[in-house]
Amino acid sequence: MYEGGFINGKFEGNGKFVYEDGHYYIGQFKNGLKNGKGIMYNKNGSINYEGDFVNDKKEGYGKLILENDLYYIGQWKDGAMNGKGKLYKKEGKLIYDGDFINNKREGNGKYIFESGEYYIGPLKNNLKNRKGILYYKNGTIMYEGDFVNDKREGNGKFILETGEYYIGQFKNDLSNGKGIIYYKNGNIMYEGDYVYEQKEGEGNYFFESGESYKGQWKGDLQNGKGKLYYKNGNLMYEGDFVNDQREGNGKFIFENGKY
Repeated sequence: MYEGGFINGKFEGNGKFVYEDGHYYIGQFKNGLKNGKGIMYNKNGSINYEGDFVNDKKEGYGKLILENDLYYIGQWKDGAMNGKGKLYKKEGKLIYDGDFINNKREGNGKYIFESGEYYIGPLKNNLKNRKGILYYKNGTIMYEGDFVNDKREGNGKFILETGEYYIGQFKNDLSNGKGIIYYKNGNIMYEGDYVYEQKEGEGNYFFESGESYKGQWKGDLQNGKGKLYYKNGNLMYEGDFVNDQREGNGKFIFENGKY
């Protein structure tokens, strides 16, 4: 049902069109189609979309109220969110500011999490992909590196709030492969293999006391064959380890050289 202007039997100028399901449009028409500024209403009278139309499609700039208590303000093309835009929670809190392609977050943008932490970088199909940066809510960097489908995967640097940091490989959002952990002063703490966030394989651990361990790891602990060194680099112990303890067969050398 339509109420408004006509030219040559077609809707033209300002008018109101009511759809069969009860939702309706009030705004501008040209050549029988929604063209120009207009507002789409739900059947209960609440606004669904307010903005620009071209040939019956949202195109230009507009605001859409989404069903999940979010709303979008930004650019439109061919009836979909395309270009620069922002997503907000219904109370006005910004969630995302960046690029959209066909109703999805795609391109470069900033995504803000409920915790206050945020991500800046490229997205694809609504997910973090390629090289990006995660920030703590105070603005310091948490992680800088590769992402695949919202997870840290590839090479990156993860910085703990305490100041220690890891540089190396990630898989499925966890440190996995070759990596190095540094003390906050920049000295190496551990260099070696990781399996899903735990030291596993071969690795070297450098204690703050200056002593060091070089050898095998399993379950984040010294397990297998390894060597302990005094801080001057001389060998302290060579042999078997079980769960961070010297256990099994081995040779212990005192600092005076006796064993």
